[in-house]
Formats: sequence, C-alpha cells, structure tokens
Amino acid sequence: MIRALQKADIERVVDIWLDTNLKAHNFIPGQYWKNNIDLVKEMLPQAEVYVYENDCQIEGFIGLNDEYVEGIFVRDEMQSQGIGKLLLNFVKE
Repeated sequence: MIRALQKADIERVVDIWLDTNLKAHNFIPGQYWKNNIDLVKEMLPQAEVYVYENDCQIEGFIGLNDEYVEGIFVRDEMQSQGIGKLLLNFVKE
C-alpha cells in the first residue's frame, strides 16, 4: 500500500534514508549523513512524501518537490522487488 507520510513514520523513514545513503554514497564520509539526521526529521513533515507499506512495515518512500522527484529510497533488503517502480508510478498518476 502506498500512502502519504504520517508523523509516526518519520523515525522509520529516516532509518531507511540513512541506511540507503550510507550504502549508495560510500565515497562520502558517513558522519556527513549522520550529522544531517535532525535536519531531515525537521524537513520531512514539510515535504510531499509517500511511503510504501507492507504488513504495517515501511519498506520505502519517495519525496517530491512539485513535479520533481527528490529521491526514492527502498530498504536494502527489499530492493529489486519493484517497490521503487510502484512508488514512481504512483506519483506519476
């Protein structure tokens, strides 16, 4: 199920954001991402964000800025299962 971000989702979404950035950007010191956690937590409720939830577990999310996709993040263990595609198709509609 895809739905809008709720306040209760922020910790889980930030965990996915951090883990994904650490793995995808291993050329950037990990502390950079960790130093920005509070800023991300502050900005998420102000952004247009949709989460993919399966069995009450958030597996990924997509962030938009008007019609521009700011990012698609999928939990490492769930990548290559079509979640990113589902999120992208959802916002295209």
